[in-house]
Amino acid sequence: MTAERYDRLLSLLNVHVRSFGVCAVASGTGLRLPPNGDIKVVYILEGRGALIGEDGAREPFGPATILFIPPKLNVGLLEGKCAERLLPWEDAAVANGEMVIASTDTTVEPAIRAVCVMASAQSLSIRLFHNLHEAFSENLSDDPVATAAFKSMLKELRHPGFGTKTLIESLMMQCYVLALRKQIERGERESLPMNGWRDPNLGEVLLRMMDKPEHDHDVESLARDCGMSRTVFSERFSRAFGQPPMHMLKEIRMSRAAGLLKTTNMSIDSIAMSVGYCSRSYFSRAFKKSFDLDPKTFRERTQAQVRVFVPE
Repeated sequence: MTAERYDRLLSLLNVHVRSFGVCAVASGTGLRLPPNGDIKVVYILEGRGALIGEDGAREPFGPATILFIPPKLNVGLLEGKCAERLLPWEDAAVANGEMVIASTDTTVEPAIRAVCVMASAQSLSIRLFHNLHEAFSENLSDDPVATAAFKSMLKELRHPGFGTKTLIESLMMQCYVLALRKQIERGERESLPMNGWRDPNLGEVLLRMMDKPEHDHDVESLARDCGMSRTVFSERFSRAFGQPPMHMLKEIRMSRAAGLLKTTNMSIDSIAMSVGYCSRSYFSRAFKKSFDLDPKTFRERTQAQVRVFVPE
């Protein structure tokens, strides 16, 4: 995939932070991260150790290393070559408002400090980590942008306030793209969480859906554009992107409609037509199913939020 295509896809990426905080791992201990449905992103501020999997495989890390851990992977942050205690996350973590502080031993100075974020990362509804089954890491010590992002993140964690979660989501997005860029530049596309994009035919079809959501796309026409049978196309598309093509098309249309409702004064009828719905009532039902709000209420609430923060 070309850099231009990556840029187009990444421009639609959303990082939704569920929880965030600081991890402190004492000498001779380890912290077991929860194997839930969230992506775990860990940035090592200081100290050295290893990420250890259920099979005993180790991924060493040092300062300025960023670790991406896919959902449902059971791993631990380990200090040193072995750990006398590997403490589960739920036993080590203490909530402090929106922030979580996880410490394996509060009575001693930690050997490892890290920023830990539990998040979901989706481009529209594309499961970027759908095909990723192993953790991967990048050392970003030579990248001033990443270093500045994590310094800002640590500052927010030390002094959380209004907008902290939003700022952390923005900073995590920067770090994700920087790590992804380094792997692309090294040609390590097979290890990327976006490795489902390596089929150029599928990528082109998806970009066409994004560019022209109002068109009357169906599985038959999309499969024909790829030169595949309907069955083969559906199987390959679902395997690459984590869901069937028509489900993806609906998410693209709803995302586009939400953006127009937030940022324009277009009528709801016009927005419905622009994303491929001839019936306003059908569009409204589909939109409410996706956002739990009808289009009119969604617009009123999101535009009211914007007005609150516009300086006079």
